[in-house]
Order: sequence, then structure tokens, then C-alpha cells
Amino acid sequence: MSCPHCAADPGLHSFHISEQYENHVCYLTIVREARDKKVSRIVEHIELFLSKKPAHMTWEWAMDCKDFKIEWYTLELTLALQRLIQKYHITLLKFRLFHVNNFMRAFLDICKPFLDAKVKSVLVVEK
Repeated sequence: MSCPHCAADPGLHSFHISEQYENHVCYLTIVREARDKKVSRIVEHIELFLSKKPAHMTWEWAMDCKDFKIEWYTLELTLALQRLIQKYHITLLKFRLFHVNNFMRAFLDICKPFLDAKVKSVLVVEK
């Protein structure tokens, strides 16, 4: 399985399988390693992986937010992540953010009232 953008420019995106078991898969995003910040292409990359996951298989997503830059905080990105989670929510167990800086915490606090109940139920923000 290959993202067409990453095939042309390896490492452009960061969303890959970190662990896989018989009925569960863990995906990892390391924000500082991804060079592409175009939301539509990020979503395309993630959807490619999620569309290949067997429908019954549960999954979780861990996002290392270390070095997440202020210019990457956009409503477009937040809404896109929410749409992805809503689309694949039936088998999603956890969306874990770690190495979250103070600005990102404040941004998440602002966005929380606008997130749907499923997103809120799976969102775990660690220090």
C-alpha cells in the first residue's frame, strides 16, 4: 500500500502502522517527520491506510505532537481530523495525542465544544 504522494516523495506524510495484532492495529503519526502540511493530501494518505484495514478490526491512533508548529494549527485540519474519526469511528478505540505543548492544549480547549461526542470519547491528551 503506497500513498501516491509518498511514492513520489518518501516520508512526505507520517501515518503508518506501528503495531498490528490479529484484530487490532495501532497507527502512529510523528508530526515533526511529516513535511506535507496540505490537509487534503494528509487526509488522502490516512484514508488510504484506513480503507485497507479490515472492517471488523479495531484501531487506535497515536500522534506525537512534539515540535508541532503554531502555523499548522488550523480549523481546516481540526475539522478534517474530526471527519476522519467520524467516518471510521465504529472500530476506533482511542485517538491519543502526546508531547502536546501549551499552545496546542489551549487550541484543543477552544475546539472541544465543537467536537462531536464520538471524537471526545476517544480523544486522550497526554503530557
